Amino acid sequence: MPQAPLVETINKLPTIQEWCDKDWMRKPVKLVGRRAKTRKKAEREAGEAAFETWQARRAA
Repeated sequence: MPQAPLVETINKLPTIQEWCDKDWMRKPVKLVGRRAKTRKKAEREAGEAAFETWQARRAA
């Protein structure tokens, strides 16, 4: 649940002008089609398993 003091503090943080100039900041709704597609459960699980295997090999 948003809290007014926290929101006010966040709104006072400085912004990076280069980010503000990007199209994805100026018109985010227009760029919905450029988002990555949502993966199916099997695809996510396969990716997670591959990542865990990679991490295990890297740690060894």
